[in-house]
Amino acid sequence: MAPDNQRDSELRGRLRRLNEIGVALSLEHDLTALLDRILTEARRFTRADAGTLYLVHDNELTFEVAHNDSLDTSAEDGLKTDDIPPVPISGNSASGYAAMTGEVLNIADVYDNPKHQFGTPKTYDQMTGYHTKSMLVVPMEDHEKRVIGVLQLINALDPDSRETVSFSSDDEELTVSLASQASVAVNNVRLIEETRRLNRRNQMILNTAGEGIFGLDSDGGLTFANPAAADMLGWPAVELVSQSHHQLCHPDSDTQPNSGCGCPIMASCIQGVEERRSDEVFWRRDGTSFPVDYVATPIREGDDPGGAVVVFRDVTDERRAEDKRRSMERHLIQSERMASVGIVTAGIVHNLRNPLSVVLGHSELMQSEHPEIDDVGQIFSAAQQMAQMIEDVLAKSRQKKTREDVRVNDLMQRELDFLRADQSFKHDVEQDIRLAPDVPAVECAYSDLSQVVGNLLRNAVQAMHDQEPKKLSVVTEAITGFVVIEVTDTGCGIAESDMPKLFQPFFSGKTSKSGDGEEGTGLGLYTVQQLLKPYDAEVEVNSELGVGTTFRVKIPAETIGLDIGDVLDSLTPDG
Repeated sequence: MAPDNQRDSELRGRLRRLNEIGVALSLEHDLTALLDRILTEARRFTRADAGTLYLVHDNELTFEVAHNDSLDTSAEDGLKTDDIPPVPISGNSASGYAAMTGEVLNIADVYDNPKHQFGTPKTYDQMTGYHTKSMLVVPMEDHEKRVIGVLQLINALDPDSRETVSFSSDDEELTVSLASQASVAVNNVRLIEETRRLNRRNQMILNTAGEGIFGLDSDGGLTFANPAAADMLGWPAVELVSQSHHQLCHPDSDTQPNSGCGCPIMASCIQGVEERRSDEVFWRRDGTSFPVDYVATPIREGDDPGGAVVVFRDVTDERRAEDKRRSMERHLIQSERMASVGIVTAGIVHNLRNPLSVVLGHSELMQSEHPEIDDVGQIFSAAQQMAQMIEDVLAKSRQKKTREDVRVNDLMQRELDFLRADQSFKHDVEQDIRLAPDVPAVECAYSDLSQVVGNLLRNAVQAMHDQEPKKLSVVTEAITGFVVIEVTDTGCGIAESDMPKLFQPFFSGKTSKSGDGEEGTGLGLYTVQQLLKPYDAEVEVNSELGVGTTFRVKIPAETIGLDIGDVLDSLTPDG
């Protein structure tokens, strides 16, 4: 066969092989295996003794695969690239130059090359004892002409003599084609790996989310459901897919599943609007229901809605806790009212002793002077019974409460935590809490100081019912001989004319402009004053209509407590 015919035949065979390689590369989805395959095929095309493949990372070239038959190295058991430092993308090395310029380098002899003086091959030879002569360095460009890597082939070998020769123009042309196919394959594998990584991450997020999440198509059919949704709905996740959400939300409805039927979730699927609800129920597989709040967010395909993603929570425990909190709050308010009324009642009973003693004295005198009058004896007997009843009430009211060292800051935090159970207070009221660390403990009955603080905090919150902004400030501090508690609100304020009546029993300034606020009992501040008064505690009030009110309580640090008997004595006409 003539030399030209032989060359043409060989070239056609190499082209067919190049096409086969392109197909093989497109089917490889493992990046490490793909890179090794690219370098192996490039060396076979060009009969290169050695080669290296680099990828671009952060403006550097990293070694990915290196082969050298003379040094007996390969990707499996030969030259390792992990410890080889990255190559800068610059003109100091052949690979860096090719990456920087996008130029193909076909060098016959790196030691005798006037155009380029690259020192890297010579350094490599000194380290390994290898001798680099011919080099073919081809940048790997993607479809946007960005260099994503470099294919470097070393020492083309003559097929007969096995001597090192230059890389031919055919070698260069075929390697450039192979590098182009390799770039596409590398980007495809990277895209597949990134897609898998994102899918794994998204799946992990769905699997670990505490909220139930399911997707719907435009007809309201479930496309996916995470484990939390499946668990709350009582279905295996795989069985939920393709079911109609209609059966989860409206199992007893006669309307068609995709008719909308006023369903907010279907409105999100069909009309492409976000819907939020906190007043609906979902149904479990066993036919039981549970309250939920959810948000349905539409999925859009261009300008058209293509379904929705629904995120929901089972709020059974929250509703139960809210009902319990409201019940406890009602009970506490009722207890506060009863306790306040009890103090007033005990005071009234205490003051009844004086007129009752007059009745007893005169009835006893009349009985001794007029024993023949039977009714006088009955009057005296009834008066004695009343006197005994009064003494019983007073004896019980004078029982001492157990005192203890109470840390004021801890008590304040507990009272504030109780208020934060109210979602309206927690989210609508700005809280400025400044509790000084050096506040000493005071000796008192814990329940008494708790009632004082609770009354002040609730009064402040109720005063802000119809006001904006809502801000509650709570401050504690220690001054010489005193613990100071300061509660400030941005409520409606107190009229100057009402200040003298503020601590009178049954006087209340709590009214709602809108008519839906709770009116006060008129005993809260009276109770505060009566609890603190016997122990030389001071209560200061500063207020401005429409701006807010500050209550400042100064408590002697040595001791604080409540003896109901002392309170009753303070209520006597001469006390």
